[in-house]
Amino acid sequence: MVTPHTVAKRWIVTGERGVGKTTFCRRLMEMANAAGWDVAGLLSLPRYEGEVKTGIQILDLRQGASRIMASTRPNEVEGFRFCGWTFSEAALAWGNEILRRATPCDLLIVDEVGPLEFDAGSGMTACFQELESEAYCLAIAVVRPAYEERFRLSWKGSATIAISSPEQAIKLAEARFAEFQRPIRNPSPKGPRLRNQKT
Repeated sequence: MVTPHTVAKRWIVTGERGVGKTTFCRRLMEMANAAGWDVAGLLSLPRYEGEVKTGIQILDLRQGASRIMASTRPNEVEGFRFCGWTFSEAALAWGNEILRRATPCDLLIVDEVGPLEFDAGSGMTACFQELESEAYCLAIAVVRPAYEERFRLSWKGSATIAISSPEQAIKLAEARFAEFQRPIRNPSPKGPRLRNQKT
C-alpha cells in the first residue's frame, strides 16, 4: 500500500516520442488544479501540420500564457539552430524566468529536460536549480529515455514513471494522482502560502 511515507517527492516521466508524456503531465495538472493545488512550471506542446511536427510551444502552467519556443518554419522565430530546429532565444529566456519564479508551489512540472539542456548546456537550464530546491510538495520532470538514467542518478531520491501510449498516460496519471494526493492533502509550509516570499 502506498502511504505518504512511501510516495516519492521527485518523479521522472519518460518514454519514446509521441507516447503521451505531455498528455500525462497535462492530465495531472488538470486534476491538481481542480483539487486546489498551486501548479507551476512549463509544458511543451507540439504543433503539427498534418502529420509533420513544425513547432514547439511552451505553456506557463500558473498564468496560462504561451510562446513558440522552436520552429521548423523559415523565419518564424529568431534564435539559433539545433537538431533541425530554430530555437527562439526570447522564448527560452521567458521560459527560464517562469521556472525561476515557479517555486514555492505544490506541484512543479518541467516538460521537458532534453538534449538542448543535457548536450548543449542551453534551453531551460533554470529547471535544474528549481528541481533541486525542493521548494515544492511534488515535482515532475519529463526526460527522454536516453537521458533518464543519467538524470535519475543526479536527481537524488527520484523515481521513474514509464509511459508507453497516450491511453496509458491518462489512466496512469489518474491512478498516480490518488497516490500523490495523500501526502499533499494537508497544506505544505512550502506551498502557496509562501509563494510571494521568493524574490
